[in-house]
Amino acid sequence: MSAVRGDSGSSPAGSADDVRAVLERAHDAFIAMDADGLVIDWNLQAQRTFGWSSDEAVGRVLADLIIPVRYRAAHSEGLRRYLTTGVAAMLDRRLELSAVDRSGREFPIELTISRHATRSAARFYAFLHDISERKMSERLLGAQHAITRVFAEAQTTGEAMSGLLAGLGEAMDWQLGAWWSREDGAEVLRCRSVWRREPAVALEFEQVSLELLLPPGVALPGRVWVSGEPAWTGDLAVDTSFPRSKAAARAGLHSSVCVPVFGHREFFGAIEFFSDQTGEPDRGTRES
Repeated sequence: MSAVRGDSGSSPAGSADDVRAVLERAHDAFIAMDADGLVIDWNLQAQRTFGWSSDEAVGRVLADLIIPVRYRAAHSEGLRRYLTTGVAAMLDRRLELSAVDRSGREFPIELTISRHATRSAARFYAFLHDISERKMSERLLGAQHAITRVFAEAQTTGEAMSGLLAGLGEAMDWQLGAWWSREDGAEVLRCRSVWRREPAVALEFEQVSLELLLPPGVALPGRVWVSGEPAWTGDLAVDTSFPRSKAAARAGLHSSVCVPVFGHREFFGAIEFFSDQTGEPDRGTRES
């Protein structure tokens, strides 16, 4: 915990203990890192936020503990560049970034990073907190506006559902959405419409979905048809009941949520959304 210890003879007696007590009672996570990218301080709120105890975290590479895998190379390069040039765009600014906890759950954080140069080397300090609830509230509000706008402007059911996919997908930050409804004269669901955030992405997955017929209980749309309740898959790669797993993997889609749609208290169809992240959606997403 050397990040908060005072130099012998240079500070009033007990000041280091006072700082330690303040940090441990802080509502924000406090993390300190040395110039090698190793954790040198980790308060109680950091343990609560990320799931690693101080004993487990101190001495380990910070990027391995809290930075999503796809961003770790950029983090290392940014640190190297700063130590070489002294130029850093991320210091002393309020930032919103993605973090990951011990379980692998990815979530948004807000943080401020500062630097202190000691006689031996540079050290970096960050106060941060989880902003998942705030971001979800913003997304839900955006989704509500999107739904209202779509149903006010749509002329047909098909037009309304296509607009709903796009509106909800954009507002809730999904990568792909699909609308399923019952096939006339048959006890199966057919995919009627697909929305993609990136037009050139997941073309194969879209085609597979549009050609697929799902009986009751099969895949997420079939499951919500039977249960009448939302369903989700945190990792499509290990879900043996998902018939499009290979196409999803090639498209970079890793998790999915599906919600039933009712009309006059009868099952009308299902809306399915996909993400490029693994893990179960939070409660706010499932209930939206």
